[in-house]
Amino acid sequence: MKDTALAFIKKYPYAVSFGEINFGPLAEQPRIEIENRLKESHIWENHGIDAIYQQLEENQAEIVIRTKNIETCLTLISQFRRSMHINAPDKRKELRFTPITENENEKQLIFPVAILLPDMEYVPTYGGDHLITLYFRAYPDNSGILFRYE
Repeated sequence: MKDTALAFIKKYPYAVSFGEINFGPLAEQPRIEIENRLKESHIWENHGIDAIYQQLEENQAEIVIRTKNIETCLTLISQFRRSMHINAPDKRKELRFTPITENENEKQLIFPVAILLPDMEYVPTYGGDHLITLYFRAYPDNSGILFRYE
């Protein structure tokens, strides 16, 4: 049986901002992978087959974007230096995905606590658009929320 619920999800190109830095429209859809780790408690009577308790211990997201805004990205990445604390509180910013559409009521995907990783992929092309790939890691905010879709 085919799941038709996915047909109703609206797909738009996204513009991305990281704090006050605007990367503009993305060259392709972002890749977002949620990573979590569970702690399980098992019962002894059935030799630990059944978990009776699960607790979420770690919850974060890896986010990869590709954009054509080369100048902004290269300027941002060039600010990394050796022994820099990339996870410091002043480096944590909001990562916001805004759909590019005429309807202003479309929902945005917001990661309230994200950091830019120093990894970057930039391959200049001859005769085509230059693309740059940036990597982010998102963490839950103080209330435990990893992302909002509003």
